[in-house]
Amino acid sequence: QVDHVVSLLTNDPESRRAVININRPEHNYIDAPDVPCTVYFNFMIRDGKLNMHVHMRSQDAVVGLRNDLPAFQMFKLLVSDMLEMPPGRLYLMVDSFHVYARHTNKMYATLSETMNNTPSFTDAEDLHKWIYRE
Repeated sequence: QVDHVVSLLTNDPESRRAVININRPEHNYIDAPDVPCTVYFNFMIRDGKLNMHVHMRSQDAVVGLRNDLPAFQMFKLLVSDMLEMPPGRLYLMVDSFHVYARHTNKMYATLSETMNNTPSFTDAEDLHKWIYRE
């Protein structure tokens, strides 16, 4: 799907159809063993930059968010590099954003840390520094 997105945006930078589907119909039956929380990625070029919209049906605010944001940003940087275009914004929409009871203490610690050290993720170097706490 990545190659299709790159090809589509290379041929039509105004396209609104550069979508990578994650969640598929076969995931949506009652006994499905592992249902992806991410529904899709949508890429749009605006003002000469690659923006990425992510739609999630569900996201854990403590563990999931901390893992998902760097992964989504890294994916956006990969596609912007393939397009030889500067990265733009990352938009995240979550239908059910929740905290599990077992993560309550960790949530407060994470919020405190985030309030004091909000990452910018403007390029791969920023992402690397945040992941490895350099």
